[in-house]
Amino acid sequence: VTLGAATNLTSTGSSVGMLGTVNGANTLAVNAATTATLSGGVGGTTPLTSVTVTAPAIVLGNVTTNGLQQYNGPVTFNSTYLTNGGNFNVTGTTTLGSSSTITTGAGSVTLTGAVNADPDINPETLTINAGTLTFGSTVGTTDPLAGLTTTTTGATSIGSLTSVGTVSLTAGGALTFGTLSATGQTVDLGGLSLTGTGAGITAGTGTLSSGTNVLLGNNILTNYSGAMTVSGTATSWNLLAGSVASPFQVASNNISLSVNGVVISASIAAQTAGLATSAAQASATAAAADEASKTFGTDSVAEQVEYGFAGDVGTLPPMDHRLRGVGIS
Repeated sequence: VTLGAATNLTSTGSSVGMLGTVNGANTLAVNAATTATLSGGVGGTTPLTSVTVTAPAIVLGNVTTNGLQQYNGPVTFNSTYLTNGGNFNVTGTTTLGSSSTITTGAGSVTLTGAVNADPDINPETLTINAGTLTFGSTVGTTDPLAGLTTTTTGATSIGSLTSVGTVSLTAGGALTFGTLSATGQTVDLGGLSLTGTGAGITAGTGTLSSGTNVLLGNNILTNYSGAMTVSGTATSWNLLAGSVASPFQVASNNISLSVNGVVISASIAAQTAGLATSAAQASATAAAADEASKTFGTDSVAEQVEYGFAGDVGTLPPMDHRLRGVGIS
């Protein structure tokens, strides 16, 4: 099918299916009473201007546009979705029928409902490259994903996530996340800032990277069974009490890492400051000891005794000696 003009397909009592290819630099709007299926490949040769689908169930193959992709209802992904700068929105739940990728360039991605793998097939992966990314609900809580990889130039927000594979979330802006569970798997997080809103991160190994310092208020709790490395331009990390890794590691000697204020690894700057403080304290102690030896040393006391008690031991000093210093002769 080639769209020669803006096209609207509406079904008031049945499904709408476009099983072949659809091309043309025009808009497509589909409204179905039951199921809307676009499985033959949309915009693969000539991208559509935009695609909007509204239905109680939406099944998608490849879709390429030079603008908005809007899906109003529960969606099953099966392939690749490209908007070339347009926004990508799903108002209902999302099910991964197969591993899928969403790429929007500078456009935003919003998946409002819960995201899960298809329970009837092997778990699938989801990859998203976008300007900003918002998961409005849980991810993989009912049926875990096989992996999740997201990269945004702006902010990323995700609720609770369960995955049986690798998780990699990288944001050019703030990264906000709920409870992340990927037992035994690699979990890598990176953002201009990191903020946890859930019960922490459970994983095997991984790296946390932040562009700003991580304080207790950032609510980062880690439960890594293997090594966990902190990196980025942040120089100070303070994780919540109870955070564990085996071991904790820092990517550079400019980073200080603490758990609830207890230092795990001090930066070179902190170590240097500590050494300078210790040296200053040692110098002050030595100076005080030297002054004390001058004031209370054996020679000094002997000199004072010799001056104050000139004469034979056991006898009073001569009167003129005792009174000479006070003007009495």
